[in-house]
Amino acid sequence: MQRTTMRRAIATVALAGCIAIAHPAWAGPPFETDDPEPVDCHHVEVDLAQGRQGEPAATGPIWEVDYGPTKNVELSLGGQGGDVEIASAVRFLPETKSTPQVGFLPALTIKANGETETFLPFWAQKTVGAWTVFGGGGVSHGDEFTGITVLHNAAHGSSIGVEYYHESQHHPIVPSPPRLGVGYIDQVSPSHALMFWIGRQLQPSPAYYFYIGVQGIIAPKGHASNCQ
Repeated sequence: MQRTTMRRAIATVALAGCIAIAHPAWAGPPFETDDPEPVDCHHVEVDLAQGRQGEPAATGPIWEVDYGPTKNVELSLGGQGGDVEIASAVRFLPETKSTPQVGFLPALTIKANGETETFLPFWAQKTVGAWTVFGGGGVSHGDEFTGITVLHNAAHGSSIGVEYYHESQHHPIVPSPPRLGVGYIDQVSPSHALMFWIGRQLQPSPAYYFYIGVQGIIAPKGHASNCQ
């Protein structure tokens, strides 16, 4: 009973945090590193969070809605503050016993001032027993980014992981330090999860980052023909 009450309180805090204003921080919740696994066919995934991620980092609400129109494809719409991101995920290599799954996840950010930025990342993922490793990287107009996360998956669906992430300009005047983070996904039910992440820069006087959010999944009642 005490754990359920705590979960409800955390979810309320995360949702209440969505009244603030900030700039975008795109990632695979709750980590900054993304993964190539799209949402299941005809499923809808909704993420709501309060976080301080990205470079430059800003604190504010983060929202994202993902939809799987067919197998191995995902369409996404997200935002933070006045910025909006339109993205997709195409998994072109499924995971096998000996090879990882690989996907291409392009995204277009439309900023509040009217400017746009394109992100072109490739991500890979492999699960062995209770362990999952995912990572990769890509480029945008003026930045390059790379990351890797190692997760330990519990039998009931929850997981905990450690992440290394680096995002910097192509020709920086002052190099940006990499970040190290720890995340936890509490799988409350098959369709609901609580997500937590805390990280810091790897330098003597670090800046700290965080993410706290909730995730919900809406599943279709039937099975569409294009989900085969």
